[in-house]
Amino acid sequence: MKRCRALFAIKASLQIVPILNADFALSFARSWIEGWNQHDIDAVLSHYADDFELASLLIPSIAEESNGVLHGKADVRAYWKKGLAQIPDLHFELKEVLTGVDSITLYYRGHRAWWLKCYGLTVLER
Repeated sequence: MKRCRALFAIKASLQIVPILNADFALSFARSWIEGWNQHDIDAVLSHYADDFELASLLIPSIAEESNGVLHGKADVRAYWKKGLAQIPDLHFELKEVLTGVDSITLYYRGHRAWWLKCYGLTVLER
């Protein structure tokens, strides 16, 4: 059996899947959206590797990190917590989930617009 781990996004302890398929991608997407809609930062972070990197134009103003990049779950948790405090009615609506050979793309509506989020995956031997 093999398991998936994102290059920058999905944690290493994801459920074991034989291949990246539509069922796995849909389950991942629904879980990610549900975590956000419940404002459960730890549930959202469970989809990310411990050492992932997040870049955003909002990071300098919210997290006071001038380069716009955060490293690791602790820094991202603090950033998202501040962000959720500024948008208490945040709600996402999943529109579509696309799968590639080694990626999942989520198409969803956020609090202001439609978004695409792509997760690049890598397969590791168990």
